[in-house]
Amino acid sequence: MQLVEEGHVRVASKRVANPALGLKPGDVLTLALPHATLVVRVTAFAARRGSYEQAQTLYEVLSGPERGDAPLAPDEPAG
Repeated sequence: MQLVEEGHVRVASKRVANPALGLKPGDVLTLALPHATLVVRVTAFAARRGSYEQAQTLYEVLSGPERGDAPLAPDEPAG
């Protein structure tokens, strides 16, 4: 919510002002993070909360961290 309020989130290249904005499969999100810009496409939604592995199937990374920073989440969940 803080990223949206500070203007760091775009959907389809348009700045998001409402944290409750509904998304749909195919939407492209741009997240301007402190040390990287991340662009992802929503591919699907889950009926309910699932595992880490299931969550990874719900989006496609189009552009990762621009400066070689570490990804938002490790490839494998910790412990």
